[in-house]
Amino acid sequence: RIMIENGVCKLKDGSAIAGSCATMDRLIRTAALEAEIPLEDVARMVSETPAMIMGVYDRKGSIARHKDADIIIMDRSLGLTHVIAMGNEIPVAGAMA
Repeated sequence: RIMIENGVCKLKDGSAIAGSCATMDRLIRTAALEAEIPLEDVARMVSETPAMIMGVYDRKGSIARHKDADIIIMDRSLGLTHVIAMGNEIPVAGAMA
């Protein structure tokens, strides 16, 4: 059991940090804008690399024919605007359409 308190994910009893509650779009923005990692490298870090590690690169991790249509679209400020999962658009809270 966990709780989020002041943006920190903790065990429910407050005894320890339970992990990160950062969303992927926030991590992408931080890596590209604050750590100044080129966006092309960030894209690989959050898509191809995990798919290869998990053994699902044959269907996820890049945009290619016969792969799942899992795509995010971000604006110039790297704000999340659209999410497409398995070819279906998923509503994004607070995103400008």
